[in-house]
Amino acid sequence: MYLLLLPAVSFCRTASDPPAHRVGINLKFENAELLSAAEKVQITELVQQESSEIEGNPTAENFSAWADEAAERVREAYQDRGYFEVEVHAGVLPVPNGRQVDGVEIAVKVLQPGERYRLQDIHWTHATVFSDGQLASLMPIHPGEVFGRAKIAKGLENVRELYGSRGYINFICIPNANIDEGHGTITLNMDIDEGGKFTLGGAVFSGLTEDQLRQALEILAPLRGQPYTSSSVRSISKQLQSVLPPCADPGDVQLRADGFAHTVYLFYDFEECADQWFNSKVEVDEAEKY
Repeated sequence: MYLLLLPAVSFCRTASDPPAHRVGINLKFENAELLSAAEKVQITELVQQESSEIEGNPTAENFSAWADEAAERVREAYQDRGYFEVEVHAGVLPVPNGRQVDGVEIAVKVLQPGERYRLQDIHWTHATVFSDGQLASLMPIHPGEVFGRAKIAKGLENVRELYGSRGYINFICIPNANIDEGHGTITLNMDIDEGGKFTLGGAVFSGLTEDQLRQALEILAPLRGQPYTSSSVRSISKQLQSVLPPCADPGDVQLRADGFAHTVYLFYDFEECADQWFNSKVEVDEAEKY
Protein backbone atom coordinates (compact mmCIF):
# COMPACT_ATOMS: atom_id res chain seq x y z
CA MET A 1 0.00 0.00 0.00
CA TYR A 2 1.58 3.25 -1.11
CA LEU A 3 0.44 6.82 -0.57
CA LEU A 4 1.72 9.45 -2.99
CA LEU A 5 1.24 13.16 -2.36
CA LEU A 6 1.91 15.46 -5.22
CA PRO A 7 2.45 19.22 -4.89
CA ALA A 8 -0.10 21.49 -6.51
CA VAL A 9 1.13 23.08 -9.73
CA SER A 10 -0.26 26.29 -11.17
CA PHE A 11 0.14 27.45 -14.74
CA CYS A 12 -0.03 30.94 -16.19
CA ARG A 13 -2.56 31.39 -18.97
CA THR A 14 -1.63 33.50 -22.00
CA ALA A 15 -3.92 35.32 -24.39
CA SER A 16 -3.26 32.70 -27.07
CA ASP A 17 -4.34 29.78 -24.90
CA PRO A 18 -7.80 28.34 -25.61
CA PRO A 19 -10.35 29.34 -23.00
CA ALA A 20 -10.89 26.87 -20.18
CA HIS A 21 -14.38 25.67 -19.50
CA ARG A 22 -15.91 23.64 -16.74
CA VAL A 23 -16.96 20.13 -17.59
CA GLY A 24 -19.77 18.80 -15.44
CA ILE A 25 -19.39 15.20 -14.30
CA ASN A 26 -22.19 12.91 -13.24
CA LEU A 27 -21.38 9.58 -11.66
CA LYS A 28 -23.78 6.71 -12.13
CA PHE A 29 -23.24 4.15 -9.37
CA GLU A 30 -24.12 0.51 -9.96
CA ASN A 31 -24.14 -2.27 -7.38
CA ALA A 32 -22.69 0.15 -4.78
CA GLU A 33 -25.29 -0.38 -2.06
CA LEU A 34 -22.77 0.06 0.75
CA LEU A 35 -22.21 3.71 -0.15
CA SER A 36 -24.50 6.28 1.42
CA ALA A 37 -26.03 9.09 -0.59
CA ALA A 38 -23.66 11.55 1.09
CA GLU A 39 -20.64 9.45 0.14
CA LYS A 40 -21.76 9.30 -3.48
CA VAL A 41 -22.10 13.08 -3.55
CA GLN A 42 -18.66 13.48 -1.98
CA ILE A 43 -17.02 11.10 -4.47
CA THR A 44 -18.69 12.95 -7.34
CA GLU A 45 -17.39 16.28 -6.04
CA LEU A 46 -13.86 14.92 -5.68
CA VAL A 47 -13.85 13.66 -9.24
CA GLN A 48 -15.33 16.98 -10.39
CA GLN A 49 -12.35 18.77 -8.87
CA GLU A 50 -10.08 16.79 -11.19
CA SER A 51 -11.91 18.20 -14.18
CA SER A 52 -12.65 21.73 -12.93
CA GLU A 53 -10.63 23.34 -15.72
CA ILE A 54 -9.23 21.87 -18.90
CA GLU A 55 -7.81 23.39 -22.04
CA GLY A 56 -10.34 23.10 -24.85
CA ASN A 57 -12.35 19.95 -25.37
CA PRO A 58 -11.60 16.98 -23.09
CA THR A 59 -9.60 14.15 -24.62
CA ALA A 60 -9.76 10.39 -24.25
CA GLU A 61 -6.97 10.68 -21.69
CA ASN A 62 -9.10 13.09 -19.64
CA PHE A 63 -12.01 10.66 -19.73
CA SER A 64 -9.81 7.75 -18.71
CA ALA A 65 -8.26 9.70 -15.82
CA TRP A 66 -11.67 10.76 -14.48
CA ALA A 67 -12.98 7.22 -14.69
CA ASP A 68 -9.90 5.86 -12.90
CA GLU A 69 -10.30 8.46 -10.17
CA ALA A 70 -13.97 7.55 -9.68
CA ALA A 71 -13.15 3.83 -9.48
CA GLU A 72 -10.34 4.42 -7.00
CA ARG A 73 -12.55 6.53 -4.71
CA VAL A 74 -15.21 3.82 -4.63
CA ARG A 75 -12.57 1.15 -4.10
CA GLU A 76 -11.16 3.05 -1.11
CA ALA A 77 -14.62 3.46 0.41
CA TYR A 78 -15.19 -0.29 0.25
CA GLN A 79 -11.72 -1.08 1.57
CA ASP A 80 -12.38 1.20 4.54
CA ARG A 81 -15.23 -1.19 5.34
CA GLY A 82 -13.02 -4.26 5.19
CA TYR A 83 -13.66 -5.31 1.59
CA PHE A 84 -9.98 -5.44 0.75
CA GLU A 85 -10.33 -7.27 -2.59
CA VAL A 86 -13.27 -5.32 -3.99
CA GLU A 87 -13.36 -5.09 -7.78
CA VAL A 88 -14.55 -1.82 -9.31
CA HIS A 89 -14.85 -0.75 -12.92
CA ALA A 90 -15.61 2.72 -14.26
CA GLY A 91 -16.09 3.93 -17.80
CA VAL A 92 -17.27 7.09 -19.54
CA LEU A 93 -20.48 6.79 -21.52
CA PRO A 94 -19.94 7.57 -25.23
CA VAL A 95 -19.67 11.23 -26.19
CA PRO A 96 -20.42 12.35 -29.78
CA ASN A 97 -17.28 13.29 -31.73
CA GLY A 98 -16.67 16.87 -32.79
CA ARG A 99 -18.94 18.48 -30.21
CA GLN A 100 -17.82 20.58 -27.26
CA VAL A 101 -18.31 18.56 -24.13
CA ASP A 102 -19.88 20.41 -21.23
CA GLY A 103 -20.85 17.33 -19.27
CA VAL A 104 -20.00 13.65 -19.13
CA GLU A 105 -21.46 10.67 -17.35
CA ILE A 106 -19.26 8.04 -15.78
CA ALA A 107 -20.69 4.64 -14.88
CA VAL A 108 -19.02 3.22 -11.77
CA LYS A 109 -19.85 -0.39 -11.05
CA VAL A 110 -18.83 -2.60 -8.15
CA LEU A 111 -18.22 -5.87 -9.96
CA GLN A 112 -17.56 -7.93 -6.85
CA PRO A 113 -17.26 -6.63 -3.26
CA GLY A 114 -15.53 -9.82 -2.14
CA GLU A 115 -15.19 -10.98 1.44
CA ARG A 116 -15.11 -8.68 4.41
CA TYR A 117 -11.84 -9.06 6.30
CA ARG A 118 -10.70 -8.36 9.83
CA LEU A 119 -7.21 -7.72 11.10
CA GLN A 120 -5.51 -10.82 12.47
CA ASP A 121 -2.22 -9.28 13.58
CA ILE A 122 0.58 -6.86 12.67
CA HIS A 123 4.21 -7.96 12.55
CA TRP A 124 7.16 -5.55 12.32
CA THR A 125 10.46 -6.58 10.74
CA HIS A 126 13.84 -4.81 10.69
CA ALA A 127 12.77 -2.25 13.32
CA THR A 128 15.66 -1.41 15.66
CA VAL A 129 15.01 2.15 16.85
CA PHE A 130 11.59 1.50 18.37
CA SER A 131 10.03 -1.62 19.87
CA ASP A 132 7.16 -3.51 18.27
CA GLY A 133 4.96 -2.31 21.11
CA GLN A 134 5.81 1.33 20.46
CA LEU A 135 5.01 0.98 16.78
CA ALA A 136 1.81 -0.98 17.41
CA SER A 137 0.57 1.75 19.75
CA LEU A 138 0.57 4.18 16.82
CA MET A 139 -1.82 2.06 14.76
CA PRO A 140 -5.48 3.11 15.19
CA ILE A 141 -6.57 -0.47 14.45
CA HIS A 142 -6.32 -3.61 16.58
CA PRO A 143 -6.60 -7.37 15.98
CA GLY A 144 -10.19 -8.42 15.52
CA GLU A 145 -11.34 -5.10 14.07
CA VAL A 146 -12.54 -4.61 10.50
CA PHE A 147 -9.54 -4.21 8.21
CA GLY A 148 -9.91 -0.55 7.20
CA ARG A 149 -7.61 0.99 4.60
CA ALA A 150 -7.80 4.52 6.06
CA LYS A 151 -6.80 3.33 9.54
CA ILE A 152 -3.82 1.46 8.15
CA ALA A 153 -2.72 4.53 6.17
CA LYS A 154 -3.10 6.76 9.24
CA GLY A 155 -1.04 4.33 11.33
CA LEU A 156 1.75 4.30 8.75
CA GLU A 157 1.76 8.10 8.75
CA ASN A 158 2.04 8.10 12.56
CA VAL A 159 5.02 5.73 12.37
CA ARG A 160 6.69 7.85 9.71
CA GLU A 161 6.31 10.96 11.86
CA LEU A 162 7.80 9.17 14.88
CA TYR A 163 10.87 8.13 12.92
CA GLY A 164 11.13 11.61 11.44
CA SER A 165 11.18 13.12 14.94
CA ARG A 166 14.43 11.21 15.58
CA GLY A 167 16.13 12.19 12.33
CA TYR A 168 15.20 9.16 10.22
CA ILE A 169 14.02 11.19 7.23
CA ASN A 170 14.54 8.34 4.72
CA PHE A 171 12.34 5.91 6.63
CA ILE A 172 10.29 3.53 4.48
CA CYS A 173 7.67 1.01 5.53
CA ILE A 174 6.21 -1.46 3.04
CA PRO A 175 3.09 -3.29 4.29
CA ASN A 176 2.53 -6.76 2.91
CA ALA A 177 -0.89 -8.33 3.43
CA ASN A 178 -1.22 -12.07 4.01
CA ILE A 179 -4.83 -13.12 3.52
CA ASP A 180 -6.39 -16.07 5.30
CA GLU A 181 -9.44 -16.84 3.17
CA GLY A 182 -10.67 -19.57 5.51
CA HIS A 183 -10.93 -17.27 8.53
CA GLY A 184 -11.56 -14.00 6.68
CA THR A 185 -8.55 -12.30 8.25
CA ILE A 186 -5.48 -10.36 7.12
CA THR A 187 -2.07 -10.32 8.78
CA LEU A 188 0.07 -7.31 8.00
CA ASN A 189 3.82 -7.76 7.75
CA MET A 190 5.45 -4.33 8.04
CA ASP A 191 8.85 -4.41 6.33
CA ILE A 192 10.83 -1.42 7.61
CA ASP A 193 13.87 0.28 6.15
CA GLU A 194 14.91 2.85 8.76
CA GLY A 195 17.23 4.59 6.30
CA GLY A 196 19.81 5.87 8.77
CA LYS A 197 19.75 8.73 11.23
CA PHE A 198 20.40 12.20 9.80
CA THR A 199 21.94 15.02 11.82
CA LEU A 200 22.15 18.76 11.22
CA GLY A 201 25.52 19.56 9.67
CA GLY A 202 25.38 23.33 9.48
CA ALA A 203 24.11 26.20 7.37
CA VAL A 204 25.24 28.57 4.63
CA PHE A 205 24.03 32.17 4.61
CA SER A 206 24.25 34.78 1.87
CA GLY A 207 23.23 38.41 2.02
CA LEU A 208 23.98 39.01 5.71
CA THR A 209 26.29 41.53 7.34
CA GLU A 210 29.19 40.25 9.41
CA ASP A 211 27.31 40.94 12.63
CA GLN A 212 24.13 39.24 11.39
CA LEU A 213 26.14 36.23 10.21
CA ARG A 214 27.87 35.92 13.57
CA GLN A 215 24.55 35.95 15.43
CA ALA A 216 23.00 33.46 13.01
CA LEU A 217 25.89 31.01 13.45
CA GLU A 218 25.65 31.36 17.23
CA ILE A 219 22.00 30.31 17.01
CA LEU A 220 22.91 27.25 14.96
CA ALA A 221 25.94 26.16 16.97
CA PRO A 222 24.10 24.21 19.73
CA LEU A 223 22.07 22.27 17.13
CA ARG A 224 24.92 21.05 14.95
CA GLY A 225 25.26 17.29 15.24
CA GLN A 226 21.77 16.95 16.69
CA PRO A 227 19.10 14.83 14.91
CA TYR A 228 17.65 16.65 11.93
CA THR A 229 13.88 17.16 12.23
CA SER A 230 11.37 19.51 10.67
CA SER A 231 10.67 20.95 14.13
CA SER A 232 14.35 21.81 14.61
CA VAL A 233 14.32 23.77 11.36
CA ARG A 234 11.18 25.63 12.47
CA SER A 235 12.91 26.45 15.76
CA ILE A 236 15.94 27.82 13.90
CA SER A 237 13.75 29.94 11.64
CA LYS A 238 11.94 31.42 14.63
CA GLN A 239 15.20 32.34 16.36
CA LEU A 240 16.69 33.83 13.19
CA GLN A 241 13.78 36.23 12.86
CA SER A 242 15.29 38.57 15.48
CA VAL A 243 18.65 38.63 13.70
CA LEU A 244 17.66 39.18 10.07
CA PRO A 245 16.52 42.31 8.23
CA PRO A 246 12.71 42.83 8.47
CA CYS A 247 12.17 41.80 4.85
CA ALA A 248 13.94 38.44 5.22
CA ASP A 249 11.94 35.24 5.49
CA PRO A 250 13.87 32.67 7.58
CA GLY A 251 11.34 30.04 6.56
CA ASP A 252 12.64 30.23 2.98
CA VAL A 253 15.37 27.62 3.29
CA GLN A 254 16.77 25.01 0.93
CA LEU A 255 17.86 21.64 2.26
CA ARG A 256 20.72 19.50 1.02
CA ALA A 257 21.00 15.96 2.37
CA ASP A 258 24.26 14.02 2.22
CA GLY A 259 23.14 10.41 1.99
CA PHE A 260 26.63 9.05 2.71
CA ALA A 261 27.35 11.13 5.80
CA HIS A 262 23.67 11.20 6.82
CA THR A 263 23.90 14.93 7.28
CA VAL A 264 21.52 17.74 6.31
CA TYR A 265 22.73 21.25 5.48
CA LEU A 266 20.62 24.41 5.36
CA PHE A 267 21.03 27.09 2.70
CA TYR A 268 19.62 30.60 3.24
CA ASP A 269 19.73 33.20 0.46
CA PHE A 270 18.90 36.73 1.61
CA GLU A 271 20.70 38.59 -1.19
CA GLU A 272 17.58 40.16 -2.68
CA CYS A 273 16.26 41.18 0.71
CA ALA A 274 19.66 42.58 1.73
CA ASP A 275 19.69 44.82 -1.35
CA GLN A 276 16.23 46.13 -0.56
CA TRP A 277 17.15 46.67 3.08
CA PHE A 278 20.42 48.45 2.20
CA ASN A 279 18.79 50.73 -0.40
CA SER A 280 15.98 51.70 1.94
CA LYS A 281 18.51 52.44 4.69
CA VAL A 282 20.52 54.68 2.35
CA GLU A 283 17.37 56.60 1.41
CA VAL A 284 16.55 57.14 5.08
CA ASP A 285 20.09 58.29 5.88
CA GLU A 286 20.05 60.69 2.94
CA ALA A 287 16.70 62.11 4.01
CA GLU A 288 17.99 62.78 7.53
CA LYS A 289 20.61 65.16 6.11
CA TYR A 290 17.90 67.67 5.19
